[in-house]
Amino acid sequence: MGLTKLPSNYRLAREIDMRKDKKMAFWLNVAGTFLFFALCVIGYLIHPIDSTFEFKFIYIIVVIAGLFLYIILHELTHALFMRLFIHNRVNFGFHVYAAYAGMKDGYFRRLEYIIIALAPVVILGVALALLNIFLPSGWFWTIFIIQGQNIAGAVGDYYVIYLLTKTSSKTLINDDGMSMRYYEVDPSKIDYEERKDDDFFDLQ
Repeated sequence: MGLTKLPSNYRLAREIDMRKDKKMAFWLNVAGTFLFFALCVIGYLIHPIDSTFEFKFIYIIVVIAGLFLYIILHELTHALFMRLFIHNRVNFGFHVYAAYAGMKDGYFRRLEYIIIALAPVVILGVALALLNIFLPSGWFWTIFIIQGQNIAGAVGDYYVIYLLTKTSSKTLINDDGMSMRYYEVDPSKIDYEERKDDDFFDLQ
């Protein structure tokens, strides 16, 4: 399970802040847009838009409402898994171009955070795929557009997971929503309680 307090033998190794790093935010948005259009091409191969396609105004309404609902469910799913690993308060918010869920007083282990990051894409992705399978074919693009947002809109999550794969398994992650910090064990500090090789005998 994660921690609510950073151990004394950990140091800050990296910080990611979308509000400060405009260049990174820009390229992540470019990557997300490219991925979305690539998914649309795949969707067209699966379900071409031809003369049999029937446009209905209700499709537009559902897409708009679905995208709004998706944003809420995406962050709630992040929050749910954060709470599963650390029973602490989750903070929600919206900053210019993104909604977020974070935990200011929470330090997640690497595997825990990878699960937190991927949970919305996987869970909501399966749900949307099932809707595409079982709803009438006329609804394909309505659902697929939301699915495209689900997959492409998570480029930020993919990016932090990529960075995490380059860290130690002991790395702790603190995510307040819009900024994230990676903490690693400081070799100059040894936490006595965490030492595996203790050569001292208890004389009491």
